[in-house]
Amino acid sequence: MLVEQHEVDRSVFKAVTTDKSVPLEHRLQVQRLFETEVPRDSAANRVVNRCVLTGRARGVHRFARLSRIMIRQLAHSGFLPGVSKASW
Repeated sequence: MLVEQHEVDRSVFKAVTTDKSVPLEHRLQVQRLFETEVPRDSAANRVVNRCVLTGRARGVHRFARLSRIMIRQLAHSGFLPGVSKASW
């Protein structure tokens, strides 16, 4: 939600700070203002896929939005149809 809320602010600040026609002092001033006004967590690259059940951030499969540990537990319990323990 933070990404969507601050998307316009980020694009405006980015446009001003990268515009070479704006004086350097003004660009630096806008950059300092950006750091204080816009939260860091509003950046799109800080969004992390998390497990729906546990909230775990590592080892999360995109297709199911579940961590590898929960997939294993659910498969052993029989809650994932079509998944069986491998044996060869």
